[in-house]
Amino acid sequence: MTQDLKQFRQAKKIRIFRIYLIIELIILILSIIIPHNIIILIHAYYGCGHHSGGIDGDLWEWGRALGWTALIWFIISFFQGFTINKHAKFFLRKRKARDLHCISSMLCILFFLLHIFFLFISEPWRSIFLLRDRKHFPYQLFQFKIGTGIYMAIVMSLVSILSFAARDAKVMKKIGYKRFRIIHWIMIISTIILIIHIVFINTEIWIISGRKIR
Repeated sequence: MTQDLKQFRQAKKIRIFRIYLIIELIILILSIIIPHNIIILIHAYYGCGHHSGGIDGDLWEWGRALGWTALIWFIISFFQGFTINKHAKFFLRKRKARDLHCISSMLCILFFLLHIFFLFISEPWRSIFLLRDRKHFPYQLFQFKIGTGIYMAIVMSLVSILSFAARDAKVMKKIGYKRFRIIHWIMIISTIILIIHIVFINTEIWIISGRKIR
């Protein structure tokens, strides 16, 4: 009877984990669609219209929207990391809680890479990247914006890879729990850099406030 009860509880926890994954899939779809639609609306109401429309305009809008998508998954990953012990009790296995956290972290990195790629191949960012046009804003600001984003991406990627590897108990033992926590705290402190990256040269804020990129 006790064995049957354990099996029943285990099956229930597996179902709950699958429900979590389905919820994440729904959030994934919404995290792509909603920011993109908001970017289009902001451009329609406040933009100068210079970069909207056409392939370049679409790529530029997608690049900006995917930056917000990456931020959403960073917040989700951040939350799951802080509540990993609670999730471990909920799923009856810490590995599943880590899996959930790692999936969100990898999605964050994926969307960040797409964020950079779409901006790089679009206008006006392509011209700024390739130093053909510096009229949009001082190039030093652009370097600072890109530098903060790349720094945060490197830290996030290293921590995510480490977390993924630490799913194995032997690897975690080699790393050491104290070092593992210190590395994560470095990323948490680095969130200040991310905030600067988001706020310092935020295209949406510039457009809404009337400082239109031309």
